[in-house]
Amino acid sequence: MKRVIQLFILLFSAGLVSGHEMVNIEYLGDTITLSVRKEMYVKMAEVITDQEVSLFQQQLDDAQFNQCAYAILKYRDEKKLDDWMYYQLIRRVAYHFCPKSTHYGYYTLYKWYLMGHSGYETTLSMNEEQLLFYVKCTENVYGIPFFSRDEKRFICLNMHDFGHELLPNLATHEVSARIKEGQKAFSYKIQQIPNIKSADIVEKELSFSHLGKTYRIQVKLNPQVKTLFRNYPVADFETYFNIPMSESAHASLIPALKQHLLLKKESEGIDFLMHFTRQSFVYQNDQDYFGKERRLSPEQTLFYENSDCDDRAALFYYLVKEIYNLPMIVLLYPGHVTVAVELPHPKGRTISFKGRDYSICEPTPQSEELGVGQISKHLKHKPFEVVYEYLPDGVCFK
Repeated sequence: MKRVIQLFILLFSAGLVSGHEMVNIEYLGDTITLSVRKEMYVKMAEVITDQEVSLFQQQLDDAQFNQCAYAILKYRDEKKLDDWMYYQLIRRVAYHFCPKSTHYGYYTLYKWYLMGHSGYETTLSMNEEQLLFYVKCTENVYGIPFFSRDEKRFICLNMHDFGHELLPNLATHEVSARIKEGQKAFSYKIQQIPNIKSADIVEKELSFSHLGKTYRIQVKLNPQVKTLFRNYPVADFETYFNIPMSESAHASLIPALKQHLLLKKESEGIDFLMHFTRQSFVYQNDQDYFGKERRLSPEQTLFYENSDCDDRAALFYYLVKEIYNLPMIVLLYPGHVTVAVELPHPKGRTISFKGRDYSICEPTPQSEELGVGQISKHLKHKPFEVVYEYLPDGVCFK
């Protein structure tokens, strides 16, 4: 049975009064119940102006709508939600008060108000056709509009609703209204995937061959994870390589792989994982598959039938980290991403970096069969950059 979480807005010490209603917000298999006032549903103007934003803010202040933010913040803290996961909840709450199809601008204003009263520094920018929602962020994300003010960098959180149509006519007039409670920067780093209560788990068989033997592994995937990351932007390598898997995916994949690796040396096990990431998915570049550049988290790669080199590199990195926890570096070649692993006994071609020798381990299919320490002929003399280094705690061998 689905657990119901009661998060009442305590507007009056005596409890609920006339004019309140109970609202259920479904999120991650939970039902979050809020008590709201009718004044929290604002009268909408056809066109949003600076003045309308100020009126909206004043009406919600008078209706004590900030209590909604405090209530869902309590849920965030209980569940230890990262900023990106919390923003997905904010979107659901805002959608209740104003669905996108009813008035996209006011849907955006509700998000702006809730995020601001949740402690994040936010702002709005507009023109006649667009209302863009920005949040302060100090991290590197790509392909998203941003601007700087007072030595602060603000990135656009709702670009996905406009797509490429946004860029030629980017809204440039910043709205004057501010939410004084908002000071915090937004982070795209994901420390954990929330425990999703759902009966929608699906099983997917991944098959590959290694040393003449065919292996089949069943992984359990929750489609809600795919939804959570639908609009996740292109982040830096450290951020998206270290996105963990959900409990169901981890519990079905990692033990199954470990079982096959019990009697193998590290180098043999690494080779096994290389073949898993090469053969379990069809290669296709992002432009052809998605129509744009995307970087999939390790679990996202399990969902899709097709993926490219940086997706497989992220999955391979995750598997090596979870199973062997060895030092690794991520190598960026012109048009290609791969991984090199520091083994207790280096094998094949190695890359020296900060006094350590890393064996190249290619997780993406190439025109030739490559083992541990081998690199494709067309990359052998190409320049590369080390874009991320992972060193486990307590590592000592060099």
